[in-house]
Amino acid sequence: MTNREIENKKNELIRIVNMSSGTENQRMKELRKLALDVGASHKTVDGNRNANEAELVVGIQTALQTALMLNSCKSSTMAWIIAIISVGIALISTLVSGLSAVAAWVAVFVNE
Repeated sequence: MTNREIENKKNELIRIVNMSSGTENQRMKELRKLALDVGASHKTVDGNRNANEAELVVGIQTALQTALMLNSCKSSTMAWIIAIISVGIALISTLVSGLSAVAAWVAVFVNE
């Protein structure tokens, strides 16, 4: 999930939780659907019964936080790879400039 999708799911969760109390069945149905969409369980830990509203909300929030953390880790890994490549290019550049300096010294001594 992208950060934008995660934000949209958070907004959807807020919308569902703020539904009027008269639509409890509809709210539970939408919470279960959202739980399945984000990868949260709609069953209790023991698996014997369906989760209640609070358990669903906590599960959905945890799944969204986990997805956000995964995205942060991916971004961090990409930044690290770019940094390593940049260091490699800088080392090559330093080596080339060092060799150019040596070549210039050799040219000076050869022409004398």
